[in-house]
Amino acid sequence: MSNYTDFENAFLVAAYQFTEEAGEEYIVSSDIVLRGALSPKANWIGRAISGFSDSGYARNVHFNGNDDDVSFELTASGVRQAEKLLNGLAASEVQSDDVAVKSASWTGVPSTLSWKQREQLLTLLKEVEEEIDGLPLSNSARTQIRSYVSAARELAEAPEPQVDLIWEILNRANAMAGIASLFVSVISLFTAAAQ
Repeated sequence: MSNYTDFENAFLVAAYQFTEEAGEEYIVSSDIVLRGALSPKANWIGRAISGFSDSGYARNVHFNGNDDDVSFELTASGVRQAEKLLNGLAASEVQSDDVAVKSASWTGVPSTLSWKQREQLLTLLKEVEEEIDGLPLSNSARTQIRSYVSAARELAEAPEPQVDLIWEILNRANAMAGIASLFVSVISLFTAAAQ
């Protein structure tokens, strides 16, 4: 992770996926870092969990000596925020009827990508393709994810890429992968492009 915001988003999504898959309410920060294959800087875990608590995303936070040993549970707000990140939904304001509506402002999916963003997307998709074999999934699931990523790459290479279709394909691959860190950079790219 090159910046704190990407880490925080990946950490929240990994915590959400851990609670959903393991069926556990309490989360320990070190488990999430390992599960999400995250690489936080020294103070990022404590900052993220404090921020989650302040934002109402986490409760019952217990700092047990250091950042690697913080336990907490996600609130319903935290779960919703993680799902928004996974689904690429950007927070939006209610718009009045007399204002033109741009779907990118409420779906989080940009209508176009700049040349630089397309190059970034292609680089990120190549990185994702390289990590697929390491996923703890069946061969058929990895093959399906690889097919989704390959299709997204082909669309991104088109002269006029259909960004909404690329986004939908990547969301499906992300849902199958179940590993937040694999697609967080791609999600961040789309979120940044929508703003």
